[in-house]
Amino acid sequence: MKIIFNDSQIEISNKITLLEFISKYHKETFGLAVSVNNTVIPKKEWFKLKIKKNDNIILFQAIAGG
Repeated sequence: MKIIFNDSQIEISNKITLLEFISKYHKETFGLAVSVNNTVIPKKEWFKLKIKKNDNIILFQAIAGG
């Protein structure tokens, strides 16, 4: 199935969780934030969220600020 990952269209297997996807395409998860369809997904939800066709996934480095 096709999804958008960091502004590029890619093909992935069906029935994959967000955590499985991140583990495959981006090895380090420390300090990583993930947006799916313009919604930031909490890390504790990554193992439950199933990626769907045409999802738009953006990985970015989370930073603290004030």
